[in-house]
Amino acid sequence: MTDPAPVFSCLHARWLPLIAVIGTAALLLATTVAGVGADEDLEIGVAALLYVPLLAWVGYLVWRYKLKLRPFFAAPHIGSYWWLVIGMTLVLLMFSIGASSLTSLLLPGLTEGAAISSAGNPLVMFVSLVVLPPLVEELIFRGVLLERWAVKWRLGTAVIVQAVFFGTLHADPVGAGVFGVCMALFYLRTRSLVVPMVMHAINNGIVFVAITFGGDAVQETDTSTGEVLTTGFVGLALSVPFIALFIWRNWPVAQQLTPYEEFEQGATALPPRRLGSVHVPGQPEKLRWALSDDDIVVSRDRGGKNVAWQLPYSDITHLGASQNFDTIAVAMRDGSVLTMAPTARSQRLRGGYVAALQQRVAQAPLLQLAPADRIST
Repeated sequence: MTDPAPVFSCLHARWLPLIAVIGTAALLLATTVAGVGADEDLEIGVAALLYVPLLAWVGYLVWRYKLKLRPFFAAPHIGSYWWLVIGMTLVLLMFSIGASSLTSLLLPGLTEGAAISSAGNPLVMFVSLVVLPPLVEELIFRGVLLERWAVKWRLGTAVIVQAVFFGTLHADPVGAGVFGVCMALFYLRTRSLVVPMVMHAINNGIVFVAITFGGDAVQETDTSTGEVLTTGFVGLALSVPFIALFIWRNWPVAQQLTPYEEFEQGATALPPRRLGSVHVPGQPEKLRWALSDDDIVVSRDRGGKNVAWQLPYSDITHLGASQNFDTIAVAMRDGSVLTMAPTARSQRLRGGYVAALQQRVAQAPLLQLAPADRIST
């Protein structure tokens, strides 16, 4: 089974949370032993060291799996799209203010614990807030994790999952989660992490300026409940329509390549996708199936190593699907027919499977393909 981006089929992102937990535990131990809390500069600097194990993990991927970083930092395909970048930066900041205001009412301890003191050195704070987070977090979440989960699941699922994980690591989980979704879409649209990094840096830079020149007063949470509610609902009301429209217009389609896949295989390639589980008549266990650029692979394990059937597109003579796409029949040149029943509950999703399969079969070389008629079940 060929794959345009072997690194993202082989690496395991499950190690990243463990690395982050170990790194956090080590930093907490170091700050406790050293009594860092008495020094604001040292406290902020030590907290920034949390990014070290994350960068070390990326370095390991570069060494072990030959991960290329150049696709992530390519020149963005932006054109006249810059006006939307500026507008969405302001809209997302407005949404963040509204969401964080409401979060401070529901979870006051969370926002208070994440407050940043303005007493530290501005240079240390600038590096820890404006430089490191945009660089490391965009590379990890919108880069490595999005690409990995797009191969493991689907691209749309990867956009959502990375945003959920990104949100849980911030004091404003809702605002950060929506921000993560939009940054992923900007990455897919501009084919580069440069735009998300710049937008992330601007967002954090505004916070840095507010804390530096406004002092700790900008983070005070003793405002009346009515004022906080007003700020929250006004911020959401003004920003949500623009964010919803942006997401709706830029949501990735089923056959969209990720920037890394396009870099490896070219813009005309078809992305490999694992399509989940499938039932095959006569087989007691639930199988897994996937579409590569050369064939259909039906395997008995999640990793695709125990292959039950491997059907080259060039050997397929006929495709058929039931009315609601819950049964798919594949006829081969040798006269054999494989019938599969995808377990996905969504008819739209099953229809997407059939469309993706038809697209790959139609592009197979030296193939005389019969019409993909519907079959009866």
